[in-house]
Order: sequence, then structure tokens, then C-alpha cells
Amino acid sequence: MLKKAIDDGARIIFQGNGSSVAHAITDAVLKHNERNPGKEVLFFNYAAIDPALTNEKCHFWHFRFDADVDMKMQGLTDYLAKDKNVHKVYLINQDYSFGKAVAAAATKMLAAKRPDVQIVGDELHPLQKVQDFSPYVAKIKASGADTVITGNWSNDMLLLFKAGKDAGLNVNWFTYYGGGLGSVPAIGKDGVGHLKHITEHHKNVTPQLMPEEVAFHQRFTDKGDELFYWRLRNTFVLLEAAAKKAKSNEPVKIAKALEGMKMDTPLGPMEMRADNHQLEVRAVSELVVFSLLNGAVYGLLLFMLSSGLTLIFSMMGVLNFAHASVFMLGAYFSWQVSRWIGFWPALVVAPLLCGLVGAAIERYGLRRVHRSGHVAEILFTFGLAYVIGELVIMAWGRNPIENRVPEVIDFAAFHLFGTTYPFYKVLMTAISVGMFAFLYLAFRRTRVGLLIQAALTHPQTVSALGHDVPRLFVLVFAVGSALAGLAGVIGGFALLTEPNMAAALGPIVFVVVVVGGLGSIPGAFVASMLIGILQTFAVALNYSGLDLVRALGGTVTRASPFYEILAIKIAQAAPILPYLLLVVVLIVRPRGLMGTRDT
Repeated sequence: MLKKAIDDGARIIFQGNGSSVAHAITDAVLKHNERNPGKEVLFFNYAAIDPALTNEKCHFWHFRFDADVDMKMQGLTDYLAKDKNVHKVYLINQDYSFGKAVAAAATKMLAAKRPDVQIVGDELHPLQKVQDFSPYVAKIKASGADTVITGNWSNDMLLLFKAGKDAGLNVNWFTYYGGGLGSVPAIGKDGVGHLKHITEHHKNVTPQLMPEEVAFHQRFTDKGDELFYWRLRNTFVLLEAAAKKAKSNEPVKIAKALEGMKMDTPLGPMEMRADNHQLEVRAVSELVVFSLLNGAVYGLLLFMLSSGLTLIFSMMGVLNFAHASVFMLGAYFSWQVSRWIGFWPALVVAPLLCGLVGAAIERYGLRRVHRSGHVAEILFTFGLAYVIGELVIMAWGRNPIENRVPEVIDFAAFHLFGTTYPFYKVLMTAISVGMFAFLYLAFRRTRVGLLIQAALTHPQTVSALGHDVPRLFVLVFAVGSALAGLAGVIGGFALLTEPNMAAALGPIVFVVVVVGGLGSIPGAFVASMLIGILQTFAVALNYSGLDLVRALGGTVTRASPFYEILAIKIAQAAPILPYLLLVVVLIVRPRGLMGTRDT
């Protein structure tokens, strides 16, 4: 068919159904153009989204007008990561390049964004050959999965939905093409609240019709239909713009005009990347603003957790490995107290309970161990963290608890770029900033703060003046633990309340303390914000070393040295960036950003 189309004079080939077909076409187009100079053909791909087509198989004659597998999986997993009801995921995909790419992307991104989620199945089935999906659905039910991720399309999506409905499969569906023709009727009412479909646009997002949709309805459809394939519309819009820019219909000139072309559209600013011919809708202002907001909130949560540890270290010189476990206790205490008397009392009671736990740890544990030196203190707090973790399991079980955002704070604080921003994040920000102000002023302006600073360097002198230094130690440990508990109240529903949450957050807290400077409250604040914003922006960047090499005019294939390393995207490396920052700080400035003593 391709040869016939070219023989008939076609100079631009449009295709979008099936990545396996796209692989064959892109190879054939490349060979044709190499053998027939002056008779080149362009390949416009509007729906085949295997990432390889714009990576190792990237060439000058191919342009893609749809987001690739990885870009779409970023969106799906960003949404999924916020759903704390997701614990077990089953992957089921078609057995060809696209389906394999979906499974690989889901596995990598879930590991980075929700390491607590268990992948309980990874199934590949024959493409468009399965007539009865009931055996696959039985496997999904037997696995205990609460969520299914699938890139299935056409009959494979429709029949999978139908089999799931017939078997009473109660799962959340995260799909690439679950909104396709026939699929929604197949799942019926069972899909309400359970079916998620990632696409470039849907009228539910902007119920007010865009001018393009109004014109579309007037020309072709009744008002019940919708303009669904925006990517195909964008393909022709960009083709028209490129032809006008090139003042030619010649494929070579059109291709050169398309490279790097930018255009404002109803979906946001678009750019055809010159390095790999992948179209991106770049809402830069929205990306920057929300990355800053989310990064700041995450950073402030880190500060809430690390401030107590910094306070304890600044006074006592103790690196408390059980600090994150007290944070976890705050989350569980708040959940339990909220069930009894409500959220606002829990916001006060849970930190107080954690403060009492902290006071008991110092009075009956650390005070006795302190005389044996820092190694004994570290071993004591390390063992205590394990004990607290086991007690949590005994009291509340091994599975995550359903610690939802309380109804009293579960509403939109404001709207920005058409997106709501939750009030609980605003509350978290206010509490964090208030905590920083309290600690800073308490240390600098109050008598107790001055005594604590004096006891830090001259405990014997402070004791000789008649002050009870051991009582100061208990007070500091109690306050530090209460702050950790307060962080747990908010962090419990912002994150996932489960027995491994201390182990998941503990390492990053020590990174904050060391980077900011041991014992420095302002340093902990700066380091928390830096790490929070750095990691959040990194997750949003879908670029790799391959993009840099190609932007510089280089060519990289799978056979090239260091290909695997260059192929790692910034978003994939985001979890290790704080630890890289830690290594750099320890080498360049061992005392941290604002510390007064070396680590």
C-alpha cells in the first residue's frame, strides 16, 4: 500500500493505527528517500506512540503529532500517585512494541513515584486475536489487584472491559484508549468513578465549547458529538503553517519549516521539537507555576519533618534515627484521634502525644545511653526505630490505612489555569511557615532559647548558674518530637500512611539536615525548599542525555557507548538527585549551606 501510494504521487503519508505498522512505514520511508533523491516522502504519524520512533529510530522524514508512551504514562502515574487507594497494580497489554513500551514505562514510573505500590501481574496477550478475555480477568481477580493499567485499544479494550464487567471485576482502570468508540458502552455504569483515560482534551475539562468545536459541530455533527482527535487537527494546522512558512509544497522544505515550529493552540503552546520531531504541548507558565507550588509544599513538608531533628541535634548533638518513626506515629495518632473526635482536635492531640513519646525516649533511654558516647546513641535510636515500626504493625496492621484528607479541609482553595489547588496544601504551607517563625524567634528572642543555645556549648556553666540542663534536654526532645508529630498529621494524608513511611522518608530527612547544616534551623528551611523544588521540577522534565546529544548535532544508536546511561531521563533520575546534592555538599562544603560545624 505504501509503494502504491508513492507511485500514485503521494508525498506525505499519514498513519496512526499501530506502532508495529509505523515501524515498518518509517523504515520504508527512510530507504525510499535514500534511494530516490528529489522524490522524498514525509511520514506524518498522528497516533503510533512507541517511544522508539522518536528515539533510536528517529530520522529527518518522520514527525509525530501525538504524545508518546512515556509522556502519557507520566500523566497517568502523576494522577495515580495521588490516589492512596491504589496498592496493587496489574499490567495487561498487547504483545507488540507499543504494549511492551506501556508495561516498561508503568514499571519504571511507579517505582519512582509510588515505590509502595506492588505490581501483581504483567501480562502480554496476542494483538487483536483474543475473543474472550475472561481467563485474563480471572487472573486479575486472583491477584488481588485494585488497579489495572492498560494500553489496549479497539476490540482488545472493548472485550477486556466486557469480560471485566461480566465477572464483576471491581478495579480502577488507567487506560490510554479507554474512551474509544465502543469501550465506554462496554463497561457501562461500572466505569463511573473507575475509568481513567488520558487524552489531549475532553469536553468535561472545558464544558464551554471552543470556537473550533463549534465550527466542527456546525459542519459535520450534531451537538451530541465532540471533536475528539485534536492531534489530527493539529497535524493539518501545522502542515498548513509549515507550507506557508516554506512557501512550498516540497517535502524537504516543509520538513525544515516544521523543525522547531511553535504555535499557540486552544490546548496550549505547541512546539515540534527539532531534535527528534516529537510534538509537545508546552504550557510553560502552568508547568512552572505548579511545579513551584508543589515543590514548595513538598519542601515545606520536609522542613516540618527535619526541623525537629535539627532542633534535637543543635541542642544535644544526637542524630536521632527514630525521628521519622515519630513522624509516622503522628500520622497514625491523628488518624485514630480524628475517627474519635475530629480533625481539628487531632491536629493538637497527635503532636502532644508524640511530644510525650519524645520526652520518654530522652528521659528513660537516651539519658542513660548518652554517657556511653555517640555510637551508643545512634545504635539506640536505630533499634528504637525498628521497635516503633513493629508496634505500629501490631496496632494498625501491615497494610496502609485509609487516611483520607478530612472533609473539613478537603476543598479547593483557589483556581489557577483551570485547575483547582487544594486547601490542605495551603494549610500545610501556613503551618510550616509558622513553625519556622516559631523556632527562629524562640531561639533568638526568648529566655529559654538563649538558655538552650548556651547549654549547647557550655552545659556545665548553665548548670552552675542554677538551671536544670537535663530538664532542658527533655524539653528540646519533646518539642522536636512534637514537631515531627505535627508533620505526621499533615503528611499522613498528603502521602501514604503505612508502616514503611518512616523508612521511605527517613533518608531524605537526613539529607536535608546535612545539606542545610547540622544544627541550623534556617539551613534546614533553605535545604528543604531547595530539595523539594529541585525534585518536583526534575519529575516534570522528560529529557535525557540523548536529547542533548541530538540537539548538538550528534547521532546516537543502541550500539553507541553509554547509550543506556544517556537514555535515562531526568524524570527517572529525580529520586536520586537529593543524594547527589548531598555528595556534592559533603565534598565542597562539609558544614552544609548554613552550618557552623563540619559533618
